[in-house]
Amino acid sequence: TSPSKGPSIHLNAVHTGEVDRNSLRAEGFTITVTATPPVVTISGVDCRGVLYGIGRLLRMANLSLAESYYTPRSGRVALDFSGDLPLTTAPDRPMRGVQIGYRPKTNSYDGLTPASFEEMVFDLAMFGANQIELIPRSFDDAPFSPHFALSHDEMNVAMSAVLAKYGLNVSLWYPACDPTQLHSSQGCPTGNYSDPAVMAAARADWRQVFSSMARIDSLFINAGDPG
Repeated sequence: TSPSKGPSIHLNAVHTGEVDRNSLRAEGFTITVTATPPVVTISGVDCRGVLYGIGRLLRMANLSLAESYYTPRSGRVALDFSGDLPLTTAPDRPMRGVQIGYRPKTNSYDGLTPASFEEMVFDLAMFGANQIELIPRSFDDAPFSPHFALSHDEMNVAMSAVLAKYGLNVSLWYPACDPTQLHSSQGCPTGNYSDPAVMAAARADWRQVFSSMARIDSLFINAGDPG
Protein backbone atom coordinates (compact mmCIF):
# COMPACT_ATOMS: atom_id res chain seq x y z
CA THR A 1 0.00 0.00 0.00
CA SER A 2 1.12 3.57 -0.60
CA PRO A 3 2.26 5.65 2.42
CA SER A 4 -0.60 8.09 1.84
CA LYS A 5 -3.37 5.50 1.90
CA GLY A 6 -3.28 2.50 4.17
CA PRO A 7 -5.63 -0.49 4.16
CA SER A 8 -9.23 -0.13 5.31
CA ILE A 9 -10.28 -2.17 8.33
CA HIS A 10 -13.57 -4.05 8.42
CA LEU A 11 -15.08 -5.31 11.68
CA ASN A 12 -17.69 -8.06 11.79
CA ALA A 13 -19.33 -10.06 14.58
CA VAL A 14 -20.87 -13.37 13.54
CA HIS A 15 -23.09 -13.35 16.65
CA THR A 16 -24.07 -9.95 17.98
CA GLY A 17 -25.07 -11.43 21.33
CA GLU A 18 -22.89 -13.32 23.78
CA VAL A 19 -22.30 -17.01 23.12
CA ASP A 20 -21.83 -19.82 25.61
CA ARG A 21 -18.75 -18.93 27.68
CA ASN A 22 -17.79 -22.61 27.86
CA SER A 23 -17.74 -22.98 24.08
CA LEU A 24 -14.31 -23.40 22.48
CA ARG A 25 -15.39 -20.83 19.92
CA ALA A 26 -16.45 -18.15 22.40
CA GLU A 27 -14.56 -14.85 22.11
CA GLY A 28 -12.52 -16.12 19.16
CA PHE A 29 -11.70 -14.18 16.02
CA THR A 30 -10.16 -14.39 12.57
CA ILE A 31 -7.95 -11.72 11.00
CA THR A 32 -7.60 -11.82 7.23
CA VAL A 33 -6.06 -9.46 4.69
CA THR A 34 -6.46 -8.84 0.97
CA ALA A 35 -3.90 -6.93 -1.08
CA THR A 36 -6.15 -5.51 -3.80
CA PRO A 37 -7.96 -3.55 -2.58
CA PRO A 38 -6.01 -3.42 0.71
CA VAL A 39 -8.47 -4.57 3.38
CA VAL A 40 -7.93 -6.00 6.87
CA THR A 41 -10.99 -7.87 8.19
CA ILE A 42 -11.51 -8.83 11.82
CA SER A 43 -14.35 -11.34 12.17
CA GLY A 44 -15.30 -12.17 15.74
CA VAL A 45 -17.36 -15.14 16.81
CA ASP A 46 -19.12 -12.57 19.00
CA CYS A 47 -18.66 -8.91 19.88
CA ARG A 48 -15.94 -9.74 22.41
CA GLY A 49 -14.10 -11.61 19.69
CA VAL A 50 -14.05 -8.41 17.63
CA LEU A 51 -12.68 -6.51 20.64
CA TYR A 52 -9.90 -9.05 21.19
CA GLY A 53 -9.16 -9.15 17.46
CA ILE A 54 -8.60 -5.39 17.51
CA GLY A 55 -6.19 -5.82 20.41
CA ARG A 56 -4.30 -8.56 18.61
CA LEU A 57 -4.03 -6.45 15.45
CA LEU A 58 -2.67 -3.51 17.45
CA ARG A 59 -0.05 -5.75 19.07
CA MET A 60 0.98 -7.06 15.67
CA ALA A 61 1.31 -3.56 14.24
CA ASN A 62 4.47 -1.46 14.23
CA LEU A 63 3.44 1.88 15.76
CA SER A 64 5.81 4.82 15.44
CA LEU A 65 5.63 8.48 16.43
CA ALA A 66 7.99 11.16 15.13
CA GLU A 67 8.33 14.69 16.44
CA SER A 68 11.06 17.34 16.44
CA TYR A 69 11.54 21.10 16.74
CA TYR A 70 11.40 21.47 12.96
CA THR A 71 8.66 19.04 11.89
CA PRO A 72 5.16 18.53 13.23
CA ARG A 73 4.22 15.37 15.07
CA SER A 74 3.39 12.48 12.76
CA GLY A 75 2.29 8.94 13.48
CA ARG A 76 2.58 5.80 11.39
CA VAL A 77 1.12 2.33 11.62
CA ALA A 78 2.75 -0.46 9.60
CA LEU A 79 1.41 -4.00 9.25
CA ASP A 80 3.52 -6.92 8.09
CA PHE A 81 1.22 -9.23 6.14
CA SER A 82 3.89 -11.78 5.32
CA GLY A 83 4.04 -13.54 8.70
CA ASP A 84 1.13 -14.30 11.01
CA LEU A 85 -1.83 -13.53 8.76
CA PRO A 86 -4.38 -14.95 8.18
CA LEU A 87 -4.88 -15.80 11.85
CA THR A 88 -7.68 -17.70 13.59
CA THR A 89 -7.58 -18.10 17.35
CA ALA A 90 -9.70 -18.25 20.52
CA PRO A 91 -8.97 -18.02 24.28
CA ASP A 92 -7.95 -21.28 25.95
CA ARG A 93 -9.82 -20.52 29.20
CA PRO A 94 -13.24 -18.98 29.86
CA MET A 95 -12.27 -16.56 32.67
CA ARG A 96 -9.45 -14.02 32.35
CA GLY A 97 -9.61 -11.15 34.77
CA VAL A 98 -8.37 -9.16 37.71
CA GLN A 99 -9.79 -7.52 40.83
CA ILE A 100 -9.89 -3.73 40.88
CA GLY A 101 -11.24 -2.71 44.28
CA TYR A 102 -12.02 0.98 44.79
CA ARG A 103 -10.54 1.28 48.28
CA PRO A 104 -7.62 2.91 50.12
CA LYS A 105 -5.79 -0.33 50.92
CA THR A 106 -4.08 -0.59 47.53
CA ASN A 107 -2.71 2.99 47.70
CA SER A 108 -3.63 3.44 44.05
CA TYR A 109 -7.17 2.36 43.16
CA ASP A 110 -8.72 4.97 45.47
CA GLY A 111 -7.42 7.60 43.04
CA LEU A 112 -9.43 6.19 40.14
CA THR A 113 -12.07 8.20 38.32
CA PRO A 114 -14.65 6.77 35.90
CA ALA A 115 -12.53 8.04 32.98
CA SER A 116 -9.24 6.55 34.23
CA PHE A 117 -11.00 3.28 35.09
CA GLU A 118 -12.39 3.09 31.54
CA GLU A 119 -8.91 3.64 30.13
CA MET A 120 -7.57 0.83 32.33
CA VAL A 121 -10.39 -1.52 31.31
CA PHE A 122 -9.84 -0.78 27.62
CA ASP A 123 -6.11 -1.54 27.94
CA LEU A 124 -6.84 -4.82 29.77
CA ALA A 125 -9.41 -5.78 27.13
CA MET A 126 -6.85 -5.21 24.37
CA PHE A 127 -4.79 -7.97 26.01
CA GLY A 128 -7.74 -10.35 26.38
CA ALA A 129 -9.26 -9.68 29.81
CA ASN A 130 -12.95 -10.55 29.96
CA GLN A 131 -13.79 -10.06 33.65
CA ILE A 132 -13.18 -7.43 36.32
CA GLU A 133 -13.97 -8.10 39.96
CA LEU A 134 -15.33 -5.20 42.00
CA ILE A 135 -15.69 -4.74 45.76
CA PRO A 136 -19.13 -3.39 46.72
CA ARG A 137 -18.08 -2.06 50.13
CA SER A 138 -14.83 -1.37 51.95
CA PHE A 139 -15.53 -4.33 54.19
CA ASP A 140 -12.05 -4.78 55.64
CA ASP A 141 -10.71 -1.31 54.94
CA ALA A 142 -11.25 2.34 55.75
CA PRO A 143 -14.62 3.51 54.37
CA PHE A 144 -13.24 6.80 52.99
CA SER A 145 -10.14 8.15 51.27
CA PRO A 146 -8.97 11.73 50.61
CA HIS A 147 -8.37 10.57 47.03
CA PHE A 148 -11.96 9.48 46.37
CA ALA A 149 -13.47 11.45 43.48
CA LEU A 150 -16.81 9.70 44.13
CA SER A 151 -18.24 7.79 47.04
CA HIS A 152 -17.61 4.05 47.05
CA ASP A 153 -21.17 3.25 45.98
CA GLU A 154 -21.20 5.91 43.24
CA MET A 155 -17.90 4.67 41.83
CA ASN A 156 -19.05 1.07 41.75
CA VAL A 157 -22.13 2.12 39.78
CA ALA A 158 -19.86 3.95 37.32
CA MET A 159 -17.40 1.04 37.10
CA SER A 160 -20.13 -1.51 36.37
CA ALA A 161 -21.52 0.82 33.69
CA VAL A 162 -18.10 0.98 32.00
CA LEU A 163 -17.82 -2.82 32.02
CA ALA A 164 -21.35 -3.17 30.64
CA LYS A 165 -20.44 -0.70 27.88
CA TYR A 166 -17.59 -2.97 26.73
CA GLY A 167 -19.58 -6.16 27.32
CA LEU A 168 -17.15 -7.51 29.93
CA ASN A 169 -18.11 -9.69 32.87
CA VAL A 170 -18.59 -8.15 36.31
CA SER A 171 -17.72 -10.17 39.38
CA LEU A 172 -18.42 -9.05 42.95
CA TRP A 173 -16.17 -9.95 45.89
CA TYR A 174 -18.62 -10.16 48.76
CA PRO A 175 -17.45 -11.42 52.17
CA ALA A 176 -20.14 -12.48 54.64
CA CYS A 177 -19.82 -9.60 57.08
CA ASP A 178 -22.48 -8.22 59.40
CA PRO A 179 -23.95 -5.13 57.66
CA THR A 180 -25.29 -3.82 61.00
CA GLN A 181 -21.75 -3.58 62.38
CA LEU A 182 -19.85 -2.31 59.36
CA HIS A 183 -17.58 0.67 60.06
CA SER A 184 -18.52 0.67 63.75
CA SER A 185 -15.12 -0.98 64.22
CA GLN A 186 -12.21 -1.78 61.97
CA GLY A 187 -12.34 -4.97 59.98
CA CYS A 188 -15.13 -7.29 58.92
CA PRO A 189 -17.48 -8.35 61.76
CA THR A 190 -18.52 -11.95 61.09
CA GLY A 191 -22.18 -12.09 60.17
CA ASN A 192 -24.41 -14.26 62.33
CA TYR A 193 -26.90 -15.07 59.59
CA SER A 194 -29.06 -17.14 61.94
CA ASP A 195 -30.04 -13.81 63.50
CA PRO A 196 -33.15 -12.52 61.67
CA ALA A 197 -32.05 -8.89 62.14
CA VAL A 198 -28.65 -9.55 60.56
CA MET A 199 -30.23 -11.52 57.70
CA ALA A 200 -32.72 -8.73 57.01
CA ALA A 201 -29.91 -6.16 56.97
CA ALA A 202 -27.86 -8.37 54.64
CA ARG A 203 -30.78 -8.78 52.23
CA ALA A 204 -31.33 -5.03 52.17
CA ASP A 205 -27.62 -4.45 51.56
CA TRP A 206 -27.47 -6.99 48.72
CA ARG A 207 -30.64 -5.62 47.13
CA GLN A 208 -29.30 -2.06 47.18
CA VAL A 209 -25.92 -3.01 45.72
CA PHE A 210 -27.16 -5.47 43.09
CA SER A 211 -29.95 -3.22 41.80
CA SER A 212 -27.59 -0.24 41.43
CA MET A 213 -25.19 -1.98 39.04
CA ALA A 214 -25.59 -2.18 35.28
CA ARG A 215 -24.25 -5.72 35.11
CA ILE A 216 -23.34 -8.59 37.49
CA ASP A 217 -22.23 -12.00 36.21
CA SER A 218 -20.81 -13.74 39.27
CA LEU A 219 -20.68 -13.41 43.04
CA PHE A 220 -17.59 -14.49 44.98
CA ILE A 221 -18.36 -15.22 48.64
CA ASN A 222 -14.87 -15.80 49.97
CA ALA A 223 -14.02 -18.27 52.72
CA GLY A 224 -11.37 -16.04 54.30
CA ASP A 225 -9.55 -12.69 54.27
CA PRO A 226 -12.18 -11.95 55.56
CA GLY A 227 -14.91 -14.58 55.44
